[in-house]
Amino acid sequence: MKPFQSLLTTVAALAIASSAFAQEAVPYRIDIEHDLPSGVSVTDSIILDTNPNFNGGSSTWSFSFSGTGSFSNPFEYSEIPAYLTVFGLYEDGDQNTGVTVLARASLADQNVGLPWEDVFLGGFTEAEVAEAITRIVTADGDEAQLNAGFSVIDPFYAENFNLWPTEGEAGIWLGFSDASDFGAGQWTATPVPEPASLLVLAAGAGLMAARRFRSTRRA
Repeated sequence: MKPFQSLLTTVAALAIASSAFAQEAVPYRIDIEHDLPSGVSVTDSIILDTNPNFNGGSSTWSFSFSGTGSFSNPFEYSEIPAYLTVFGLYEDGDQNTGVTVLARASLADQNVGLPWEDVFLGGFTEAEVAEAITRIVTADGDEAQLNAGFSVIDPFYAENFNLWPTEGEAGIWLGFSDASDFGAGQWTATPVPEPASLLVLAAGAGLMAARRFRSTRRA
């Protein structure tokens, strides 16, 4: 077999393998955008999500951000979440502190300026949610401390799921206690190229080289 024919055969075989692989779950990277006003910074934030079957979800912490930009969950997702939000602790330029959440803009606009207890269900106070966030991000593997934090965060998240945005939906960062509008935010899911697809592209370009497969972790 001639070298050129051999390469075409290899590419065809890899394309078939890639097609079969593509039928499996495609991993996604979750990116979260923020456009906070000058002087506002968010620390100790937690990403919380619900999977498409509504039978579970994941939590990832902790992230800090300010200004305009985005950050990514370092763990890949096997499927796009049904809902996703971020709970964090903020400080503004006037040294006010409190809890901020990423909420659906269509609902959050109605809640700007309202007190905490008029916005959220579940009966948890802002102080209780703030303490729970701190417990989680400082647990450092302490299971009792994590459980104590999530005993508040999980039901608070579940009780208010109608406030959390879907993929690509416009959102805003609500900052309490006075429900300030901290600017626009949203989250998006981007497919992550898998090794088989990348190898097909490399072969098609005439590049045959050994490569190290990256490891993946999921929250």
